[in-house]
Amino acid sequence: MKKDILVSEYKNNLTAKKSRVFYTLLIDYFLTVIVTFIVFIGILFPILNALPFVNESNLTRTELRNDLYEIINETRLQTYDKETNTVEGINVDTNEYILSLVKTSYYIYDLDFPYDSETEGQYELKKVDIDETFFNTFDQETNTYYLNDNLMYYFMIFKSEHQELNFYTYGGHDYSSEKTLCFYRNIIKFNSDEMREYFIPLDEYNSLSNELKSVDRFNVLSKNNASLLVDYLIYENELSNYGGEVYNNLAVSYQNACQTLINEVESYYSPYINTLNKYNDEYSVFVVWNMSSLSLAYMIAFILVMVISPLVLKKNRTIGVRVLKLGYSRIDEFEPTKVNILLKNIAEFILYYSGTILSLFFIGLMEISTYNIFNSFFNFFNLIIFSILLDILSLIYLMISKDHQTISLLLGKLVIKDLEKFEGGVALEETIEKENKEEIKDE
Repeated sequence: MKKDILVSEYKNNLTAKKSRVFYTLLIDYFLTVIVTFIVFIGILFPILNALPFVNESNLTRTELRNDLYEIINETRLQTYDKETNTVEGINVDTNEYILSLVKTSYYIYDLDFPYDSETEGQYELKKVDIDETFFNTFDQETNTYYLNDNLMYYFMIFKSEHQELNFYTYGGHDYSSEKTLCFYRNIIKFNSDEMREYFIPLDEYNSLSNELKSVDRFNVLSKNNASLLVDYLIYENELSNYGGEVYNNLAVSYQNACQTLINEVESYYSPYINTLNKYNDEYSVFVVWNMSSLSLAYMIAFILVMVISPLVLKKNRTIGVRVLKLGYSRIDEFEPTKVNILLKNIAEFILYYSGTILSLFFIGLMEISTYNIFNSFFNFFNLIIFSILLDILSLIYLMISKDHQTISLLLGKLVIKDLEKFEGGVALEETIEKENKEEIKDE
């Protein structure tokens, strides 16, 4: 003999409008986000950072990062600022390089260069000091080669001093005896048809004295282009469109060359590779612990908002459902079972996980979600994206579903009823009670 089936107390209520279902989910979603943030920042994050092994890992990671910066600084492909403990972006060195290129050109043409004066907004015209130009291939005071040309230093000095980088074969040709030609043709690519016109004409270069020709032709701009760049860089004349075009093209060539050489270091230079691998391992530990803590905070928040609060509010109603005066019913108009609610919660646990990205955003740790752990293809951002895609799919299903269901409601075989709106017609309980009696009689 079967036990009587419990009919939903909302059997005569209308299914809630799609908009009200959406607002219900939105309230529960953001409540979960808020509680996740509070639990993570207020409890788990401080506990995590107080653990001895986490502090030790953080110190090791900082030391390895500084070692990496020192290696980068030695190559001079990027500038390491020890005061701020940061590596300058390529844009900073790009501007310095082009400025040195302009000063070298002004030195050769014996032109007065505008330097900042003590009076704001005014400039002092004077001759360029040779130490500020590419003629300065070795600075005796600092014992430094190519003080004003970092890429040339790397290509001519640093590469030759380190066996793993000491190769000059590019494009299938060995340029070991033609390093300068290789640099301007294959690395910075000033010797191309597009770029060659920016520099001093060949006949004019050949007419220079031997002393002035000690710098390569591609270290000297044409007089007109040098003047345009001064107008653009120093006087900041925004109307100097062609000067801006020249600057941008030179900058792109420099930055592409810099990136090519950086790729060499990252691919072949073992001190950098080994230190980077150690740093990646330590950073992976940092990512795993923080993302695990955030995921635990999310789990706690989800349980509080989506499991415990419905028990307190009774009738499986979440805060969002209660606020909008709605209720759950099975799609067949029976009372939801524990299995129905469990299946709904499992689906919503996956759907709501996307909200963890907001916690990362507010505490400035977005980058850890995209970090590939231990040099694998896995990162937590993939999980977040998966959850976001399911959220979108769930909303699309809500819009097209005749029963106004989301994915979680569909999986739990549930619908949301409006407690303030009722359907007309014969009371449904009469039909259900009749069916129950017939089933009992048959047994």
